[in-house]
Amino acid sequence: MIQVFRVFKKSTPETFFLSASILNRYLNMKLKMGTTIETKDLYLYGLVIIFMASKLEDIRPIILDELYNEAGHKLFSKEQIVKAEQEILRTLNFRILDSKQPSLY
Repeated sequence: MIQVFRVFKKSTPETFFLSASILNRYLNMKLKMGTTIETKDLYLYGLVIIFMASKLEDIRPIILDELYNEAGHKLFSKEQIVKAEQEILRTLNFRILDSKQPSLY
């Protein structure tokens, strides 16, 4: 995830912290569900979670084309990225923000 943030210099530290929180909660939910995530899929999920966090935190969020071309290196199709985002949202019951996470504002 840190490498992806280096590509997107415009993202804030808050975006990084939110991304880490979402990834942690997502992986915990998958573990509770008895589902494992392949190591090869972690890059996709990390990219998508940064994409999601950017939509919430950044003044100018990352757009799909930037994610696909610059950070994803065209390893995943845009359709794969959108489907992964939908899967993450469903797994977290659309609860992206952690109510236990302190606000920086």
